[in-house]
Amino acid sequence: MLIFLRDIDERLANAQFKLFKENFIDTKFGLTGIREYSKGEFGMGDVDSGRILFGFGGAATIVGMQTLFLYGEYELSIKIRNTIEAFSFPFMNGNEKKYFFGMLPIADAFIAWSHSRVSPDVAIDPSFTSFRIYSILIFALLSIFSWMLVVSKKSSKMSLHILWD
Repeated sequence: MLIFLRDIDERLANAQFKLFKENFIDTKFGLTGIREYSKGEFGMGDVDSGRILFGFGGAATIVGMQTLFLYGEYELSIKIRNTIEAFSFPFMNGNEKKYFFGMLPIADAFIAWSHSRVSPDVAIDPSFTSFRIYSILIFALLSIFSWMLVVSKKSSKMSLHILWD
């Protein structure tokens, strides 16, 4: 609603935007998003919010991208754009871009709407370094865990084989 409030009462909108930034913008695992509930609160998603992942609301994050851009928070807006592009499974089909495997046309519409005011001319390329570090750590831990499972299965089979001999 901050997008529309700005046209009604800019001073109030700026004060509310400051509160919005403090309470709803968050970063998890190196990716930035908009929380569905303010920091410190927990809730479940509903039909309007969609699924909530790590506290981030899908709809809130998509709409928040344009809100941040309109209030001059270009770097945060681009970071959110990159988060959306990373997790919405975008694909190009000719001149058409679809998200979520083309299964959610309403998501495509909202993402297109959010992109409509985010200028591609803004030269900001936020780093994905922290996200990549988290990804590598998770991959390494999963690899070690998988290797330990394979080794333990092999050793238990060998133990059983020795017992039967």
